Amino acid sequence: MTNGVQIRSVVVHRQEILGGITAAVSYLCVLSGNFLVPLFGVKLEIRVFLAVVSWLLWLLWRCTSQQLNLRYVFSAYSWVLWGSLCFMFLSALTGPGLENSQELLVGFVVIASSVSIIVDILSSYPSMIKHIFLVLIIVGYCYAVAGIFSGPGLQGRYSAFGGGPNVFGRIVGFSLVALIVHVTLYKKYWLLFSLPLPLMALVLSGSRGAMLSAGIAAAVVGILLLRSYKFPQLFMILIVLMVLFVIMINFAPSSVADIFRQRIIEQTLGQGYDSGRSELYDVAWAMFAGSPIFGVGVGGYFALFGSTTSSGFEYAHNIVLQILAETGVVGFVVVLLPMFLIVARSLIRPPQSIESTGALGLGLLIIVSSMFSGGYYDFRYAWLFVGVLWVCQSIESKNDFRQLGKMNVIRSRGSTEI
Repeated sequence: MTNGVQIRSVVVHRQEILGGITAAVSYLCVLSGNFLVPLFGVKLEIRVFLAVVSWLLWLLWRCTSQQLNLRYVFSAYSWVLWGSLCFMFLSALTGPGLENSQELLVGFVVIASSVSIIVDILSSYPSMIKHIFLVLIIVGYCYAVAGIFSGPGLQGRYSAFGGGPNVFGRIVGFSLVALIVHVTLYKKYWLLFSLPLPLMALVLSGSRGAMLSAGIAAAVVGILLLRSYKFPQLFMILIVLMVLFVIMINFAPSSVADIFRQRIIEQTLGQGYDSGRSELYDVAWAMFAGSPIFGVGVGGYFALFGSTTSSGFEYAHNIVLQILAETGVVGFVVVLLPMFLIVARSLIRPPQSIESTGALGLGLLIIVSSMFSGGYYDFRYAWLFVGVLWVCQSIESKNDFRQLGKMNVIRSRGSTEI
């Protein structure tokens, strides 16, 4: 009998490891951009290759699972995700941006498949959710180091691994929020001494949207997690933050202060410079006013405006206006409203677990930053982190103590894994 229990434990452990590897590959798929790599004599998109690998791993994980249950991958969130992306693809087929429909289809399938796989695995293994934050810290810090060592780009702003400064700022911002959550989970306060790295990288990106959204997300997460600390712990953290502030003021590279002064003080506060966003917003609003129900079709913003100007803007740099302009009110209800409702639910009713609080912060960061820059594919992180938040909400709302016990519940005298 004991041998049978041990064998079952080993099998379950191996399945969990395989699920973790599958989720990691799926996240790499989300992280990767639209880059080509030579493979077997042909150039293949990294995201497509990783998507195929993640699907094969997911099938292997599901087939070797003792309980072949597809109820999570076909959950309400997955249905809404696939449905909204199918709606957007159909909108592209009927709009003026038809020639880009193939690229849109690839992007939509990659997003929907990767997020669905991650949601499925995290629903089966809630204990894995806490590891997301460590992964985000590692990735963000790698980006920060790579960006700092690569130096400024043409605009004097920093980036890494072929992405733009705005993407760089978001990924570094993820690591900042994740660090707060990770420290709360494991009470490793010494990790706070690494804060200057993501903070400096965030400023060096020059992305005002990323700075603002990271600040809002960090503030929300920090306030919600206050109840998990005792007063002596909060006092110690305050002392550490004050020391770090003094260190950054006196020893941070001059380029950090220069970019902050240029982007925030001079351009934003002094000149009211918005990088031409107001014109892009006006165009998007005019498109929505002309076709408020279904919009002009996905891809129509670039086809009707971007391709006719020297700027060549593909999107409005505001996800709400982009959705309204290209898919109308129907698109807003189908694509954005479900996500906003999930986030609003956690804002109205504070999360019970540290993991849920972290997912809320990450979702807020990408949603707020998407109001200032990025297009549909850049918004993929919102679908991912809101999906993680949905998993946490599902467990908490059902009072599933077996699953909730694998998460870290917020308690007034500290967090405990029950």
